[in-house]
Amino acid sequence: METTLKLLKDLIKFDTSNPPADTRGISHYLGRLLERNNIPYRLLKKKGNRVYKHSFYLLSEIGRGSKCITLYGHSDVVPVGELSKWDSDPFTPVERDGRVYGRGSTDMKSGLAVLVSTYMELAKERGKLGGRVQLLVCPDEENYLNKEKLLPEIIAKHETNACIMAEPHSSIMIGEKGEMWLKFIAKGKAAHGSTPYAGEDAGIILNDAIEEIRKIVNRLNYGYSKRQIKIRDLLEEADKNMAEEFGLTGKRRASFVKNRPSSRITMNVGYVRIGHNINVVPDEAEAHISFVMPYGFDYMSLKGRILKMFSGYEGKIAVTLFGGSNATMTDARSGLVKAMVESYKEVHGADPKITFNTSTSDAMFYRRVGIPTILHGPGRLAMAHKNNEFVEIADLEPAKRVFLKAVKKFLATKS
Repeated sequence: METTLKLLKDLIKFDTSNPPADTRGISHYLGRLLERNNIPYRLLKKKGNRVYKHSFYLLSEIGRGSKCITLYGHSDVVPVGELSKWDSDPFTPVERDGRVYGRGSTDMKSGLAVLVSTYMELAKERGKLGGRVQLLVCPDEENYLNKEKLLPEIIAKHETNACIMAEPHSSIMIGEKGEMWLKFIAKGKAAHGSTPYAGEDAGIILNDAIEEIRKIVNRLNYGYSKRQIKIRDLLEEADKNMAEEFGLTGKRRASFVKNRPSSRITMNVGYVRIGHNINVVPDEAEAHISFVMPYGFDYMSLKGRILKMFSGYEGKIAVTLFGGSNATMTDARSGLVKAMVESYKEVHGADPKITFNTSTSDAMFYRRVGIPTILHGPGRLAMAHKNNEFVEIADLEPAKRVFLKAVKKFLATKS
């Protein structure tokens, strides 16, 4: 059987950039690997998927019994960006100084390699597990705006009692923020660039609107909400942990923690398009804005406030909701968390940090239907989505041992 390290290197070789998220190659590779180990699997594709024509979910299950735990990983990666900023080919794994470099080495082909390796080890004992284990490989995690996502249907059709996601987190993440994505289109009136007063600049209209939205967000971010107070210690510890994950020190660390990212709405203007010619007053401008929503806050409430504000813009701005989700959290007293904590301590000889994620993941699809889900895996979040991405080789096997122990402990408990 392939070592976890070899498996990681093989997975990096597949260009699964999302978009376009062509996962045919990596899906068939994993399928053949399971076949060689006499493990059944299926490749699933959403019928009529207009977004991803060549993306496949891989689903496998071993064991018997009513109790089930899912090992979840995603095979897609974010685009490379400018190749000139990489020291080597992003899809040719390079081993150097105890690290493996390549796109997805941290997010999350190292986690996927660990999960697949763990799953194949468990398959050797499939008759003695005392329950079922699922392996689910998702091809479209890196694009939350994919309205065609098959994951909710898979969760509904294939019952499970818990889920482990091998995202790059050294701590055990039991909760995460929600998110909302809005598109804004501002309408103005075109005119010659030398006489802007004869027209109406859509770019200025949009910019003014964005500043008004920032004021709304800032007002909402004052203090802690009643629901947040109940988990205030967890949120404050999460901010410190995230500062550590990103290697922040001194004033930058102090500023990061002071801004309380875990308990505040954050706003990012990720895309802007204004006009088409330097000498023409733009009659249309467009912006895509993401809002990451803290625990205890309904994203539809923010949308309502924004729409109310725009009622004063006399129809000059149209708003479209791409999608959204509220923050989710797994009970720290659940059997899954207990199994993970015990396993981590046995492997590392120390208690793990239990914390809250300042971003979102596919864990929301499980948690919002009542399935306990945690995030934990090799790599550091600070390396995700970066040029010259790498993972420490020393992180791989300990993560595998934690997962092996946690799965067995979880299936062995009655609750």
